[in-house]
Amino acid sequence: MVSEKSPGVGKGFGRKREKGRHPWTDDPLAYYRKHYGGLTSQEIKKINKPLYNILRKRGLLRALAKKQKIPHPWADNPLKYYKENYPNLSRGKLQHTNVNLYNLLRSLGLLEDVPKKAPNPWVSDPIAYYHKHYPGRTRGQLWAKNRAFYNYLLKNGLIDQIPTKEKKF
Repeated sequence: MVSEKSPGVGKGFGRKREKGRHPWTDDPLAYYRKHYGGLTSQEIKKINKPLYNILRKRGLLRALAKKQKIPHPWADNPLKYYKENYPNLSRGKLQHTNVNLYNLLRSLGLLEDVPKKAPNPWVSDPIAYYHKHYPGRTRGQLWAKNRAFYNYLLKNGLIDQIPTKEKKF
């Protein structure tokens, strides 16, 4: 003989939530439109997570408002925007300053209109540059003051034209 009282019966086990308990259970999309129209799914998730979960489970999140995309100021003419806002900025510095504009210019093939890094001022005549900017300095002093210039002279075999010790008169 089976007892009339089964374990768990009458204590709330196995009961389903009553239909209509939440006002959005029957038509969550209509409830959203009435009370939260215009909010995005992420905003609904923060404000009313149970409603968000029902909309998600029923596949209705696509019907919610989309986040408004604000067009970039360079969308129409990125090269013109670059020339007006970043004049003479090199490619590398543009990439660090505004990576989105840099990538757009690159993808459109307009990056060649953006100058590369300016060459060092000593490239055209390094010895004249030395005499103008570092007159009478020794190799050691030049190395301490401008290591890049020193290495350029060393690499190009021009370091012999720089004195090793100060001349005493």
